[in-house]
This record gives sequence, C-alpha cells and structure tokens, in this order.
Amino acid sequence: MSFGPNVKRERVPAKGRRVTQHTPPSPASNTKSFMGNEDNERSQRRYALDTSFYHWEVIKSWKQPEAALPEPLPTRLLELDAENRSFIHQVIPEFASEEAPQIALEYVEAIVLEKPGLFINKDKSGKLPMIEAARFQSPILFRVLDLLVPTYILSLLAKKCHLEQQSCPLHKVAQGRLKQSRKGKPSTSRSKLTTDKPFAVEDMVCLHGRIDIRMLQEKDRELRGALHSSLKENPEILHHIFKVDKFDKKSPQCIPLASFKILVELLSDKNFVPQQPEGLAPLQEAIKLFGQDSIDYELLFEVIKASVNKCPQSIFIKGGGVRGPTACQILEDKRTQQNAEWLVKAQDLLKKICVGAKKIYDQDKKDWISENIRDKKNEFLYSHAPLGKCFHSCDDLIP
Repeated sequence: MSFGPNVKRERVPAKGRRVTQHTPPSPASNTKSFMGNEDNERSQRRYALDTSFYHWEVIKSWKQPEAALPEPLPTRLLELDAENRSFIHQVIPEFASEEAPQIALEYVEAIVLEKPGLFINKDKSGKLPMIEAARFQSPILFRVLDLLVPTYILSLLAKKCHLEQQSCPLHKVAQGRLKQSRKGKPSTSRSKLTTDKPFAVEDMVCLHGRIDIRMLQEKDRELRGALHSSLKENPEILHHIFKVDKFDKKSPQCIPLASFKILVELLSDKNFVPQQPEGLAPLQEAIKLFGQDSIDYELLFEVIKASVNKCPQSIFIKGGGVRGPTACQILEDKRTQQNAEWLVKAQDLLKKICVGAKKIYDQDKKDWISENIRDKKNEFLYSHAPLGKCFHSCDDLIP
C-alpha cells in the first residue's frame, strides 16, 4: 500500500491501520506560497504584454516588401494578450479605413485553421472578431467563411470520383483546408497555408487519394459549429453587412455572393429579426439600399433572395414596429428609373414568398406563429397596391 509524500504510515493494532495527516503548513511556508503566486501572476502579465507587442511587430512587418507567412506558424500568434485579445482582434482595426493586404488575409486564415475559436473569442471589452470583421473588414469575414465546405460539396465527398466525372468536388474546397487535410501529414504540424496556388494543376485530377476526407470533415464541423453557435449568441451580423459599401463593386468591402450563401447556411431565425425594439429587420435594411445609386442592384437582389429563402417569414416584419411599413411598401418608395428592373424582380420575389409562407413573425409577441396568418398575408400583399385598383386573389399580384 503506497502513500503520498506528506502522509505518515505507522503501526496500529491488528484491527486495521490508522493514517495520520501531516502537520499544517507554518506561517512562513504560507508567505512563501503567497510570494510565489505573486511572482507567477507578474510573469503571466509580462508574458501577455510581450504577446501584444509581438502581435504588433508582426503587423508592422507586413509593410516590408518581402513579408511572407512564416513556416511553421509561430505559436505566439495563437495566444491572447492581457486584454484577452487575439492577433485577429488587432489586425481588424489596423485596416479599418483601408483595404487589408493579402498577407493579412493569409495570416488570419492560417490562424483560424489552427485554432478556430480565436475568431469567436471576445476580448475584455466584449469585441468579437467575427462581428468586428463584418463591420470594418468584410474580406476577413468572408475569407474565414470560405474555409467551410459548401453543403452540396460535402454530400459528394464520401465517394471517389468516377471516370466520367469532369471535375473532382475537392477542387471546390479552400486550398488551406486541403493542405491541412493531406494524407500522411500529422494533424499537429503547420505548413504555409495560402490560397494563391492550386493544390493540383489539372482540374480533371481526382484528389480523393491525397486528402484525408474524415479529417477534412471533422475540421469543417469544428469551424461550422463554432460559427453557428456564436451567430446565435451574437445575432446582429446582417445589420453590419447590409451597408452601402458592401454592395458597391468598386469597394474592397463588396460582398462575394458565393461566400454570403455560405454565411446564410449558418444563420438561424434570430439573425433576421430587429435587434432594437423599434429598429429595422435586416431584410428592410437591405431593401432600403435600392435607394442608393452606387450599388450593384443585381448583387443586392441575389443577397435578398438568399436571405428570404433561408427565412421566408422575415418578409412580414414591419420597419420601426408594428405600425411601420411592410417590405413591399419600402420597395415601392425606392423605385427609380435606374433600379426599376431589379426592384420589380425583388417585389415579385417577395410576393411569391408571401403566398408560400407557412409562418410569420408576430411583432407584438416577438415570436414566429403559424396560426391565423391569412390576414397578415393579405396586408402584406395589398397594402402597397395603387389607389383605386382592386385585387381579388394573390395571383393578381404575381405576374
């Protein structure tokens, strides 16, 4: 029978053994322990400050023409500073008023591939990199989203390619994710993770023999689950994305449609409702952008389409509260000669969504309901009708 170093063993009568505990530590030993804890805390604070300094030095180095992503990735880039800020926290505000350089996107991608939780880690002030990127540096947000494998591609990965297939579905996966999932490569090793070079030269080449599909799927689930959970807890992301510069083709902040569709897959109903008591829903904020001259109306229409297909019932939310305008009314107010074609398409889309809707958002109850919604549908369809014109059915409003 063995005992710890602070426990004495002594002989006792045959009935059994009695163990006596060691003497409590003296005041002097308590003092040493306290001083040791203080030294440890000072050391941790100093290390956290050094981490912050290291992060800034890396960002400053990007201005050098020979700047490149190091191989392997330094572990210090995966650590937090004294304010619980990650390296990504510091990158975003540094380029809030300008286009982030390619090297910045490569660093963020490499860090998220290595440690996905850093993209949804709040600092002490409550700032979340995912939300801050949506506000100030959307290319960073969409670079991370592009690491996710589109769901239609995931369903194709289980089976190897047939000879008659023209292209392997793995070619649709981000290069960084492919490199991370190579067969025969230890999962803990780090390599240069960029997307500027293709993983294979020929699109006709099947990559199944070179990629660990199980690892790829596990890594995808890890990032997808982290983002999905964070979006539920921080539902305001669409309010930051539906801004003028995100639909201006000349702006570096312009939304890449394919990446936005990946984001939509992660959203829940909570992401489509107003975040303020008398505020607008994201759909209404998007619709109001038809009144701007500098935007790509086709892109705006496609983003609205992806949004309402994900959450059809959001079209019934009124702007500014229960007495506010419907989405169709807002659209009609924004009609111009320049946007007429895409605005009409948006109106037709909303009407068709309305007819097929199974539930709506009740702004009084602040909940989704599926009973007695006919009146709400009629109000949505007819409230913007021209004066003097009578409609007898939903079909009258749908070309």
